[in-house]
Amino acid sequence: MAVKAQFIAGQWLPGSGATMSKLAPEDQSLLWQAASAGADDVQAACAAARAAFYPWSHRPLAERIDVVQRFAALLETHKEALATLIFPRDQQAAVGDPHRSAGDDRQGRDLHRSLSPADGLS
Repeated sequence: MAVKAQFIAGQWLPGSGATMSKLAPEDQSLLWQAASAGADDVQAACAAARAAFYPWSHRPLAERIDVVQRFAALLETHKEALATLIFPRDQQAAVGDPHRSAGDDRQGRDLHRSLSPADGLS
């Protein structure tokens, strides 16, 4: 099983912290592993976020809303694939059914509704 990595500044990077693991409660089989973020990883992620903030915050409001709405639509369209990516079907007995939970989650679906452009803002 591949150890999950950190996604920082548009790149997958290995985490410099300890490796974390999640075991299935019924048989202790390995469900996933991820390298936790170390101090350098956190600093790199914060620097990337600071660098991205200014250009993003200066885009027109309508454009930012459109990006968030398109992202919410992509989450809805690909919820089954995302649930399988997080927990493959052969691991669902140990963790419940993420596919059902993905279908019941209204937060992502309703996100775009809360970001409707207000009159006069652009």
